[in-house]
Amino acid sequence: MAQVFLRTPFITPAEQDRIVSAWFIRQRHHWCMRALSDLIDRDPETAWSIVVRLVLEAPDDSILVDVAGGPLEELLTRYGAKLVSRAEQLARVSREFQCALKNVWLPDNHSSVTRRLEALGCHRSVLTEFECQLLS
Repeated sequence: MAQVFLRTPFITPAEQDRIVSAWFIRQRHHWCMRALSDLIDRDPETAWSIVVRLVLEAPDDSILVDVAGGPLEELLTRYGAKLVSRAEQLARVSREFQCALKNVWLPDNHSSVTRRLEALGCHRSVLTEFECQLLS
């Protein structure tokens, strides 16, 4: 029996072309995501500088949210103790950084660093009992 797929509302050939072109552009530049992830692992100072630029130079809110939920969240989760003071300083002077922080989810570890970042707008991820069992 053949599988039947639900179709989205009609997409014009021009819209299909846009999707295909954008996908290829994204793939062509995907290296930068891997490079930033490597920097977060190996050189968090440089990664922080790049992520701050990404936040401040984001061309629109959807990209700002992507930066916040990706590399900014990863940096603050892994190196929050070293970066919290800088995050507080930037949040005082930058609307973009304030908005980005509101899209960061941190582990529920009840640390003083997490509480300071929550005060800036970050959220605490609360794992369900099932998720805790999966991680243990």
